[in-house]
Amino acid sequence: MAMWVGAVMEPAPHAPMILGPAGPLLNAAFLQVNLLGERFQNEDVPVQSNINAVERQPHHTAWQVFDSRYPEQIPYQG
Repeated sequence: MAMWVGAVMEPAPHAPMILGPAGPLLNAAFLQVNLLGERFQNEDVPVQSNINAVERQPHHTAWQVFDSRYPEQIPYQG
């Protein structure tokens, strides 16, 4: 809206604005691995950091690994 009234956008690199869930259990702190089977981050990070890390992986893809006891663990993940 500011540009409509004459503002100018900075030509520098812009901060990534990647929004959305990072895994089937959203931002739950379960193990995440990329397509090479490598753990690529600390899973206990804010959702924006988590999504940015996934976006830097091959094909922007990660797998979230958890077992059948995940409902018991979620309340302890903050």
